[in-house]
Amino acid sequence: MSIKTLILGGGYVGRRLADRLDAAMTHRSEEKAMRQSIYFDLSAPDSWDSLPQAGNVIWTFPAAPLDQVQAFYRTKLTNVRKLFVYASTSCYRTQQTDLRIDEDQPLDLTRERVVSEEWLRQQGATILVLAGIYGPNRQPQDWLRKGLIKTPDKRVNLIHVDDIVTITERLLDDDRNPRGERFNLADGEALLWRDIADHYGLPLQDFGNSYASKKVSNDKIRDWLGGYRFRALF
Repeated sequence: MSIKTLILGGGYVGRRLADRLDAAMTHRSEEKAMRQSIYFDLSAPDSWDSLPQAGNVIWTFPAAPLDQVQAFYRTKLTNVRKLFVYASTSCYRTQQTDLRIDEDQPLDLTRERVVSEEWLRQQGATILVLAGIYGPNRQPQDWLRKGLIKTPDKRVNLIHVDDIVTITERLLDDDRNPRGERFNLADGEALLWRDIADHYGLPLQDFGNSYASKKVSNDKIRDWLGGYRFRALF
């Protein structure tokens, strides 16, 4: 059986992609896969045979470890038309506060998934670097209410799940094949947690923690798409 698009991973983004694209989706849980998707576990090569041949593949979960990623790619992905791999903005190495980060920023190759993502990019995959994902039932103000945020003056780079889905869909439909490209997907605002807390009238305790904040640039993807207006948190 051959299908147009296969989504590896049935998480928060994967489920929305599957609905929008009417695509097949995998799940690591055999029980859940029986009800709504295809069973697939990167660490279980016996499960790879259950995957249908697909023209496009969207890899939504962390690509690691490298040896399994390489084996899976060589077994199942060498002939796909477009391969998109979701990464995290933590892939970039930075110690300077408020540094503006574009796709040329050095990578943190001490992280196993970053090494695997870069290897996949060298094989022709398109790496989509995602900022902090929010959307229905997943809101920054909820993270504040739960006391998860302890750094008022740290910047947070965000992207709405609908922007991820829309941009992925547009790249799939684009006649140009962005093989080997890396794109940052962030709204470009890089808000302070203090400002988010103030906007929603929520308390935020300062524990004195200090981290290097970064501002993730979305110029490259906006230029590629001929201009794109990201959703803003406020």
